[in-house]
Amino acid sequence: MAGNVVEIWRLTEDTGEDRLDGRVRLVDGRIRFEGLSETFVANLHEDGILGKHADRGEVFPKDGRKFLDALPFEFFSAYLRAVFADETP
Repeated sequence: MAGNVVEIWRLTEDTGEDRLDGRVRLVDGRIRFEGLSETFVANLHEDGILGKHADRGEVFPKDGRKFLDALPFEFFSAYLRAVFADETP
């Protein structure tokens, strides 16, 4: 089973290094956001993400574990990526 914390990393334009933007935690079955912009979080609540099973529709923060597990499949580019904290190099 995957961990309970996903880190959101962003490539900085000025230095080209990865910067930790924030974390998404699963606490008692509920999603908690830490350090992420209000706009980013609002978009996740409003639009959801497709994640690893795009044919099954969107998942939202209210979906708890399902949402957390889908984050690395939604955000996997060189510029913005989500990884489980226990998998961070």
